[in-house]
Amino acid sequence: MTSIVDDAPSLDGFGAGVSPEELRRLRRTISNRESARRCRLRKQRRLEELREQASVLRSENRDLSGRLGGIARRCLLVHWDNNRLLAEASALGRRLADLRRVAAPPPPLPGDYY
Repeated sequence: MTSIVDDAPSLDGFGAGVSPEELRRLRRTISNRESARRCRLRKQRRLEELREQASVLRSENRDLSGRLGGIARRCLLVHWDNNRLLAEASALGRRLADLRRVAAPPPPLPGDYY
């Protein structure tokens, strides 16, 4: 890294005629450019990581949506089956009550003794 900064003034042969402030400014400019380049590379890597993560999350979301749809359909079938069974239980209860009334001996009349 120091080769770019240290050799820059002497490459053009004007190192001796450049003031120390100008040399510091030039080194700082080069350092800032390198820092900005590294920052752009980090940002680009982070953006690519986020894109990959978004892709994975979209895929997981599609899978979960499909599973949720299947579960919702099964839940609806269970509700329908439950309602059918409740109606059947109610009808069987009424039928049992009717059968008990038919099979039960008549209540004793006043004056009848057993």
